[in-house]
Amino acid sequence: MKRNQFHSVTGRKYFMDNVRCLGNETRLIDCKFDGWARHDCAENEDAGVQCAQDTSPRAKITWNPLRLDYSKEELDNLSKVDFTVSNLGTSGLFRVKELNATQTVEDAQIIIIHPTSGEAGALCPDHFTTMDAIVACKQINSGIGGRIVEIPIAKEIFPAMNHVAIIGHCYGNETNLNMCRHYVNPNGVKCQSTKAVAIACQDKLPDLVSDIEQLENSVHVQRLRLWHLECALEEHCFPNSVYTYIANNPGRYHWDSRTLIRFSSITKNVGTAPFLPALIPEHWEWHPCHAHYHSMKVFGRYEVVDIMNRLVSYGHKASFCLEDNSCDRNVTKQFFCSNVMDTKGKQGISPGCQDEYFFNYDCQWVDITDIPVGDYTYQVTYNPDYLVPESNYFNNAVTCKMQYRGNSGRFYQCKIVHPFDLL
Repeated sequence: MKRNQFHSVTGRKYFMDNVRCLGNETRLIDCKFDGWARHDCAENEDAGVQCAQDTSPRAKITWNPLRLDYSKEELDNLSKVDFTVSNLGTSGLFRVKELNATQTVEDAQIIIIHPTSGEAGALCPDHFTTMDAIVACKQINSGIGGRIVEIPIAKEIFPAMNHVAIIGHCYGNETNLNMCRHYVNPNGVKCQSTKAVAIACQDKLPDLVSDIEQLENSVHVQRLRLWHLECALEEHCFPNSVYTYIANNPGRYHWDSRTLIRFSSITKNVGTAPFLPALIPEHWEWHPCHAHYHSMKVFGRYEVVDIMNRLVSYGHKASFCLEDNSCDRNVTKQFFCSNVMDTKGKQGISPGCQDEYFFNYDCQWVDITDIPVGDYTYQVTYNPDYLVPESNYFNNAVTCKMQYRGNSGRFYQCKIVHPFDLL
């Protein structure tokens, strides 16, 4: 609800005063009010509204978190099929390639699924992430997690010559893959990929954690015109509604004012290995607007959710540059970004060091122009697509209560959570 001639200036002819609605009316005139043109309004009491986006509430499908193309009954039956897991090293068999990057690895462990009846087959890669790899590597006694790689389905390894299992949605603390969501069919499961899963298991891995105190203490609201935010537009930091507005107003969008809720994001590597971008430097993308290379498309994903569990705004943090901004005592900085196109530098976060994106950095905000004043939930996930393997994902997300009061905002009661526990 707005006052003081919000959005428009009237001729100060007031027709409705003391309007009282229950919320289930379909027209404003169905609400109770004092009568047509009966009022005691002053000239600064023109009312306006800022409507919330008409988005559907998020509904977690607890019986189908992987959103597979099966009915509930079919999934129930597939989840009851028992199976065992074995592994085989790829050394000397294949030159394997990572599913989500361009690096090759010397050796990986092929995951072979053995249904209790029927021949051994492949694990479908469609829904298997580095979070699930933590469980698989521990189950086969080959490290604490690792990168997922793709291999061809070969008859000598997979007698069934097809995918016999879909496994995913592991939290990472399970002791074997049977404790994760698993759907097994000796005759084959629906899988878009034509490859099988292998894992480059490792004994040392990074582990990211967010500084929630810095997050809470840095929040503030700022309004800027779009011509101040050209770099952010180029980085696709805005929700889609902004780009639709620009397309419809190509000549005058620069003067549109946006409301941003800003905050700092400090992420520390508390693991035992460097956090390295999934892409090798040859595939990093140079952005002249910010004058450095992006080594990850999305390093952090920001969301604002209303009390009805509707996603009302969102943003993301591309890795403008991953580097060791500050480190623990006796830890030497190893990663530094380059601001020169010809020199890519070294990007990553060393163990004991942290990468710092302060609130005054570009895209370190969520656009809240189109949401009304009220109470919300702010949530963020780092390494949201799990492209970089970590040893632990229970600290990769943060959820906060959010208050927006028009000219001010705050995050409070922030807590670190598992990404699966977000709204």
